[in-house]
Amino acid sequence: MIETQALKHKHVVVTGGATGIGFAIANLFSQSGAKVAIGSRRDVAIADAIKASGGNLLGHTVDIAKRSSVEGFFALGK
Repeated sequence: MIETQALKHKHVVVTGGATGIGFAIANLFSQSGAKVAIGSRRDVAIADAIKASGGNLLGHTVDIAKRSSVEGFFALGK
């Protein structure tokens, strides 16, 4: 387990962060103080993940096959 607030002022991006292992990782980073942006191809999954996290995650639809989509996603982590 990561120490609480050990990642304060850090930024993390998690692709595939709306479900499964990606969501668990994103939540762990968030609970450890990081600002976390999750990416998924499905808007509904992103909305559900943000709600399940208590609003602690940022979300963005991302298609990793498209450069502009990836750049927009990583801009959330700044």
